Amino acid sequence: MKELENFRKYTNTSNLGIVKEGAILLTSDEKNQIEEIIPKIIDLMSTQPLPVDGEKFIDSIEYVSADKTLGKVNVFVVNKKGDYSGAYYANDKQNPNDNSIVINQYAFGIYFSSLGRLAFKAQKFLAGDENAAISALRTALKHELIHAKDPALNHHYLKEPYSHKPEVYYKSWAEFQTMTGQFFEAIISGVDKVLSSNPTEKDIEKIENGLNNLLDIFSGKNPNLYQETMDMLQLTGTRNMFQQMTKNIQNNIGLPTNKAATIYFEFLDSIRKYHPESWKEFQKDLYKIIDQAKDKIKASISEMFYINEIKRIEKLYN
Repeated sequence: MKELENFRKYTNTSNLGIVKEGAILLTSDEKNQIEEIIPKIIDLMSTQPLPVDGEKFIDSIEYVSADKTLGKVNVFVVNKKGDYSGAYYANDKQNPNDNSIVINQYAFGIYFSSLGRLAFKAQKFLAGDENAAISALRTALKHELIHAKDPALNHHYLKEPYSHKPEVYYKSWAEFQTMTGQFFEAIISGVDKVLSSNPTEKDIEKIENGLNNLLDIFSGKNPNLYQETMDMLQLTGTRNMFQQMTKNIQNNIGLPTNKAATIYFEFLDSIRKYHPESWKEFQKDLYKIIDQAKDKIKASISEMFYINEIKRIEKLYN
């Protein structure tokens, strides 16, 4: 998969460096740092939950912004009553190393309690679903880190209006870049997970079907979201026969199951509604990401074929 530098393009508005084309993506190192922080946050919430209005520093993430400025963001857990899961603060605009990301225990605490963790473990055992709470926490961290990587929010002064009103919030170019960047990150991570786990032909077929399903959904050809697409976006691995049977039963009778990926479609639907001028840009970027993913799949298939041929030849001469 091409890295950020080979993918993004910029359009500056009033010298603010607002990204209006391309996408802000995370590097492999940045994603690895998030994965290292996730268990630290879960450990705090599950063993030493914060009191109301409490705050605790967790760790820092070093990153490269979209204009190649090096920066560092400090990650905190807070416990504030409210309907938000995370937030980003640029703090001193002249200092790219004093940014803050806060994750709100109030939004996650119940899911990482003993009962919540048991419920997600049971769903994993019975139906093979990845932990939706961890997926949501990962999504929140990625969302806020992409904000940190956006020059318009970090070390420039963004003059766009900000409001919690949907018609203002979803019309923001900064939120558009962050939300679509999250979605593209989910696609990339889903494909990478499959390709890095010695995939079978069936595994390859599933992610190819998932990618094509996304193209059909966002081109208007097919509004139906397939389970294999959800699995790809939620990093769900291969199910055994029992888990697949359980999952089919859950889907057929309409039981609520782990659907963490639906958050992407909810905010993309809001962008289409409130920010129609960005919609074609999103579609164009989506096609690029999926084309790159398909190229990576082809390369992986070729590599697997080459390795298998080498093994076959070795067997002939041994």
